[in-house]
Amino acid sequence: PLRARAAPRRAAARSATSVGDLVDNMKKKFDASDNQPVVAGYGAAALAFLVVVDKVVNLPVLNLVLPKFLEVAGVVTVALLAFRYVKEGEDAEADIDAALEKINSVGLPGLKK
Repeated sequence: PLRARAAPRRAAARSATSVGDLVDNMKKKFDASDNQPVVAGYGAAALAFLVVVDKVVNLPVLNLVLPKFLEVAGVVTVALLAFRYVKEGEDAEADIDAALEKINSVGLPGLKK
């Protein structure tokens, strides 16, 4: 019984550490940024976008159709990603890095050096 209880505590400690590391990393990147007001503006715009999307998804009219569609889309996406990265053995980290390079190559206004 003691071993079974220790595992969730260790996992919770690891996740708290990883969240703390993520926050520290974001703070370092924000402090190193030359254009902090623009970065803060993009962060606020992203947060506002998430709030608006949440409100639109929860409209009574869309509440009948949209959640089921999103659930099906999520299940299909998870199945495709599991097949791609587990069965075929592709490297997820390389794909994420390639996607981040595409995003960074576009460049947001106000963040150009």
